[in-house]
Amino acid sequence: MRQAKGKIQIKGKGESTVYRWQQKCRQVCNELIRLAEDEAQDLLEQSGVIRHEPY
Repeated sequence: MRQAKGKIQIKGKGESTVYRWQQKCRQVCNELIRLAEDEAQDLLEQSGVIRHEPY
């Protein structure tokens, strides 16, 4: 939802609404990052670049 010319502005909404919206955006971003990291780790394991050793 980013515009080419800067940040998104939510007009006519209170600070708590904007805060909740920002929290949800961060939650979605963190989940996408976690999924991407997991996929990258799987690919590195499959290619033999990394491996897990038991404790």
